[in-house]
Amino acid sequence: MLPPGDLMGIYELPVIASSRETVRPCKSPVVGPDFLQGDCTKARQKLNWKPRVTFDELVREMVDADVELMRNNPNA
Repeated sequence: MLPPGDLMGIYELPVIASSRETVRPCKSPVVGPDFLQGDCTKARQKLNWKPRVTFDELVREMVDADVELMRNNPNA
């Protein structure tokens, strides 16, 4: 997975994830760095790579996959 280059605060991930109707908001604090930024410049330049999904779409896709996994296998 390559980052699209968007600036994203680490605290935005649980907000985006909990915006899904099937996900309960996170009650425990996020522990880790306050700021992360990936750089996809090399992939853009050398491979002519462009992101196909936004960060929000990626988070929603991951949450949906986890929800589906838990529906099919609650002990996963």
